[in-house]
Amino acid sequence: MISSKRKGNKAESVILSEFVKNNIPISLPFGDNEKYDLVAEINDKFYSVQVKYGRLKNGLISVDLRHRIGVKRIKYATYNCKVNFIAVWCEKNNTSYLLPLKSFGKKTMASLRLTPPKQNSCISKICWAKDYDFKKILKKIA
Repeated sequence: MISSKRKGNKAESVILSEFVKNNIPISLPFGDNEKYDLVAEINDKFYSVQVKYGRLKNGLISVDLRHRIGVKRIKYATYNCKVNFIAVWCEKNNTSYLLPLKSFGKKTMASLRLTPPKQNSCISKICWAKDYDFKKILKKIA
């Protein structure tokens, strides 16, 4: 079983590569104490980005939109007003996503749907993964 730290490192390396492949300059913070993992410079603007490892199960990629706080790190806080984007890499489908945090309001989890649910009663409220495709969101910003 791979530790969560290693999963995070894998996700960060893939997301860094995605930005570099798209000619986006990246800056990395010194140390491991910031709420963001990197800063992307797009059209002379700086955007803070937190990288997450996405978990795929039953056609749904789950992403925690919170971080641990405190000395014992048992409390959680959202990234609201702390980062501009959550970048997600899902290893199971080897796909990257870019989530503008303002699109998720005060939610603590993001659920990106790859396949339709068995019951279509809530189909209008679904967050489709394809709508947050890394390159697609990057084109909207650039």
